[in-house]
Amino acid sequence: MLKEDQSAIQQEVETQNTIIIEVEDHIPVQQKQEILLQKDKAAIQPEVSALQTSSNNEPWAAPSEWLETNGLGGWSGSTIIGCNTRRYHGLLVAATKPPAERMNLLSKLDETIVVNNERYEFGTNDYGDIVTKGHQYLDSFSKELFPAWLYKVNGIELKKTIAMAHDENTTLIMYDVLKAYSSFTLELLPLVAARGYHALQHAYNNIWWDVQFENGIFCNQPYENAPHIYIAVPGAAYTHHPNWFYKFNYAVEKYRGLDFEEDLFNHGTISVELKEGDSLGIIISTENPSEKNAHELFEKEKQRKLQLLQPIKTSTYQSISHSTIQHLILAADQFIVKRTVPSSSPEGGGWEGATIIAGYHWFTDWGRDTMISLPGLCLSTGRYEDAKKILAAFAKNISMGMLPNRFQDNNEPPEYNNVDGTLWYFIAIYKYLQATGNKDFVLTEFLPVLKDIIDWHFKGTRYNIHATEDGLLYAGEPGQQLTWMDARIGTWVITPRMGKPVEIQALWYNALKIFAELLELNEQQNDAALVHLSAEKAKENFLKLF
Repeated sequence: MLKEDQSAIQQEVETQNTIIIEVEDHIPVQQKQEILLQKDKAAIQPEVSALQTSSNNEPWAAPSEWLETNGLGGWSGSTIIGCNTRRYHGLLVAATKPPAERMNLLSKLDETIVVNNERYEFGTNDYGDIVTKGHQYLDSFSKELFPAWLYKVNGIELKKTIAMAHDENTTLIMYDVLKAYSSFTLELLPLVAARGYHALQHAYNNIWWDVQFENGIFCNQPYENAPHIYIAVPGAAYTHHPNWFYKFNYAVEKYRGLDFEEDLFNHGTISVELKEGDSLGIIISTENPSEKNAHELFEKEKQRKLQLLQPIKTSTYQSISHSTIQHLILAADQFIVKRTVPSSSPEGGGWEGATIIAGYHWFTDWGRDTMISLPGLCLSTGRYEDAKKILAAFAKNISMGMLPNRFQDNNEPPEYNNVDGTLWYFIAIYKYLQATGNKDFVLTEFLPVLKDIIDWHFKGTRYNIHATEDGLLYAGEPGQQLTWMDARIGTWVITPRMGKPVEIQALWYNALKIFAELLELNEQQNDAALVHLSAEKAKENFLKLF
């Protein structure tokens, strides 16, 4: 959020998922207030919080953020006024090795309308001492299937809608000219970041200036081995004037005490003539879009989202509005992404699995978070095939009876420093069985995996995780954090919790009971009886200990 604009928002009125924004034009820079760090407002929330007040009663506004994802771990997102306040904001953040190794390729595509020799810049940017306030032309924002903006200026009404193509590192921008008394020029200013999503770009780095522009398609490879950036604007012209834009200030990063200034590179300007009734579809992608049509891709993604809403009967949720359910289902979809599982065959390759992103913007997939959220994200929404893929993908990554704690970037091996994620795996599988009744699949694919896990826990595995004589589960060794309380600063583990944490015993008991029930379903009655005895022993000693 522009700090000097924090006092500018005078009124925010929610009307049927639409935000009406009125803005003052003249706010002195010296009135800037430090923005207070807010939790990310998920894209399921169509409303924007009203004017808020800081501790010294100076007015400020923390804008809602929008987020569109692509099912690969990549995204497009910013604030609704178009001012990037995080290093993670970007128009195309691509997952180069899904769902990891994200790159913020195109930070922004700032628009300018030129009509009757007058220029109206829609870009909103905080350069520190200089602020551009294009959001003064923003009339409304809405979030239904996709985030959409309505700009009004000089008799022109221009609607912008942003989507991402599923299973592609591709962002779509649709511009619809709702009203215009005469034709006008839309100028587009691509601002390239071309960096890892945790980093920041600076002008001393060498971004290649070369651009190919043919048939309305801009193409640049920022540097060797980097993904190409394609911007397809039908009927457009291109003017090459390479230049750095300096010192974009990211307010949230500054609040967090991190480096917060970034330089972005612009190769030139893309311009196109528009008139009332026109609909312009733009494709921003890492792959050549010459054979693709933005409107077709947009319609395909629209139908995919509508299909997600079909299995849910609103009568099941009589106390919840249809709109709320729709937003929740679409938000759930953003966290379910593709993960390729390497093949164990000598030929290599792999098969398409799935996983759950632990949170945007900076997390990849974590075992604990995935298993806890799977019933809500997949089973309650009817996405049983995705649930199966997720459970199977994690089964292939189990080592010494342990589920990965998290998958890392840069081809680094998974980390296994957790005790509870593996136990949540039993619950997720059991919930899957209850929801689908797919007994044969569970007993064939997962029962042997669960047996291996139980065996390792009884004989002992990493980090001194083992069942003790009283039937309870011990976990921990110096320097390791194994539960959900996993804060660590350097080598200092804030809450080591070595021993027998209370919730771990509950999860362990649950795992034993679920395993016994599955053995019974598999007609292994004697084995099931032994596991039941182990569970009862753990329960008895739990009650004594706690």
